[in-house]
Amino acid sequence: MTPTGQYEERLLGQNWDRGEAFQLWVPAGWWFGATVESDYALVGCTVAPGFEFHDFEMEQRETLLQQYP
Repeated sequence: MTPTGQYEERLLGQNWDRGEAFQLWVPAGWWFGATVESDYALVGCTVAPGFEFHDFEMEQRETLLQQYP
């Protein structure tokens, strides 16, 4: 979700014809989430230049649904 509330869907995978990508970059200030369309997924999140807990924010699902129906 962009800082202005616009939803963007991206697909992870190896089917380039479907527009899938092996990895994605999420800019600062954007919300991100994921759903699994198969039986399993291996997911990770890497931050750069570094991670600081005081910069981390995790919102509740209900709050996000109110803000971005």
